[in-house]
Amino acid sequence: MTPLERLRALIAALVPANRFYTPRLAAAGVTAEIASFEEFSRRMSFTRKLDLVGDQAQHPPYGTNH
Repeated sequence: MTPLERLRALIAALVPANRFYTPRLAAAGVTAEIASFEEFSRRMSFTRKLDLVGDQAQHPPYGTNH
């Protein structure tokens, strides 16, 4: 499996299972059919600690990224 195929598989697994990253991926227009790492890095921003803290405050006690 190539690294790009691994990224696609990760995205495909995350979307139905992770309530934190699913809306972030959708807002960035990232799907499991992503064409390249370059496209992924252009579209998807880094997850900052502030993002995680805000999510935890909105969804106590652990947030949606677990």
